[in-house]
Amino acid sequence: VVPSDVAASWYVLPPPPTPPPEGLARATLEALLNEPLIAYLAAVEGPCEVAETAFPQLCTVLNALDAVLSRAGTDGISERICQRLDDIATKAFPPRTSPMILAPSSSAVAARRIDVLRLLLLILVRCAGVERLTSRELLSLAAGDLAIAVAVATATMREPATPAVPHLQVRLCQVLYELSTPQVSAEMATHPEEDSGNTPIEERLRMHIAHSHRLALCLVQFKVIN
Repeated sequence: VVPSDVAASWYVLPPPPTPPPEGLARATLEALLNEPLIAYLAAVEGPCEVAETAFPQLCTVLNALDAVLSRAGTDGISERICQRLDDIATKAFPPRTSPMILAPSSSAVAARRIDVLRLLLLILVRCAGVERLTSRELLSLAAGDLAIAVAVATATMREPATPAVPHLQVRLCQVLYELSTPQVSAEMATHPEEDSGNTPIEERLRMHIAHSHRLALCLVQFKVIN
C-alpha cells in the first residue's frame, strides 16, 4: 500500500516523468478520505471544535485530495467525497469563528481556518461543478456567516488551485454579487420557519440596508475593494 502523502505527490506539479500506476488514483483518494482526522470529523455527531494544532494536518490532507482530483478527475467518486466532507465545516468551526476571523489580533489562526474552508470549497466545486456554486452553497459552507463567506470567496480568488478550476474566479465574483441582493438579505434575516412574505416592506428595506452595510464592511475588511 502506497502512503497517501507519497501517492498524492504523483499529482503535484511538476508532473512526474512516468504516469502513476494503474488504480493509484482511486486508492489514494480512499486513503485520504479515510485519514484519521477526516474519519473522526465524518463520524462525530454534532459540532466539535478542531484544535488549532490540527489545522496544518487537515490542510495537508485536503491539499493532497484536491491535487489528486485535479488530475485524476471525480468520475465515480464525487458523491462519496461530497458526503464525506459535506459537514466538516459545520462540525469543525464553532459559531464564534467569525469574530476571530475579523479580529486582526488572531490573523494567524484566522488564516488557517480560512485555508481549510478554501480547500473544502475547491474540492466540492471540482465534484459538483462550478455552475452549481451559488450564494446558498457558499453560506452553507460558512455556516450562514456572511463574514466567513466573504473571507472564503476572496481567499479562493487570490489563491486558486493548481491547476485552477476553470471559470471559478468569475463565478465567485457573481456569488459575491448575489450576496448583495435583497433576496439573500431577506433569507439571512428570516428564521427558516418564518415566511418572509409576511414581513412589511419597511422592515425588509431596513434589513437590506443593514445587510448591505455588513457586506460592505466585509468587502473592505478582506480587501476586495479599497
